[in-house]
Amino acid sequence: MKHVDVEAPPQVSQTKLDLIAAKALINTPEKWCQRRMFDVSSTWQQQACSRGALIRIIGINIIAPLANSRLSMSINALTKVMGNVGEYNDSHTHAEVMAMWDKAIAEA
Repeated sequence: MKHVDVEAPPQVSQTKLDLIAAKALINTPEKWCQRRMFDVSSTWQQQACSRGALIRIIGINIIAPLANSRLSMSINALTKVMGNVGEYNDSHTHAEVMAMWDKAIAEA
């Protein structure tokens, strides 16, 4: 029997997993908002902007700094492709924002 070398699948980073999960929270225009982090007054109670989606997934924890480090890593991944995440989210269409999320996920 011939030996075949098989490469192990690449590890998926925590940042990539966080980005994928957060993007799922805002993957339709109805679940996404601009000019505010969250919109609880809307008919869709789960609306969030790009940063808000990451905070919903990762949280901000004053006791466990690791959570904040994860948040920073994910925001940095978005910043690499969007520049200022808040400004990009607020000045572009949902489709354009989602394209940048896809790019950040691919590069994470």
